[in-house]
Amino acid sequence: MKVVYKYRIGNGEEFTLLAPKGAEFLSVQLQGQDVQLWARVDAEAPKVLYKFGIAGTGNYLPPFAASAPFIGTFQLAGGALVFHLFGGTEA
Repeated sequence: MKVVYKYRIGNGEEFTLLAPKGAEFLSVQLQGQDVQLWARVDAEAPKVLYKFGIAGTGNYLPPFAASAPFIGTFQLAGGALVFHLFGGTEA
């Protein structure tokens, strides 16, 4: 059965996330003080690791993020810091 799950994303330039196989990563936003990632998933699918990379505007992309799909942009510190999330591919 398909559902939308929310994941608090990791800190750092690159991180992994455990989610159901076939997850479709939809959006990344700040919710309260946490950066959250929403995904459409099959809740009954086995879980696998997905790889992600984050880069701030004007900063070099981490090696993985340089060729990974773009997921979305989020802002911190009232918009003073802007970051871009890439990835969602199986690790």
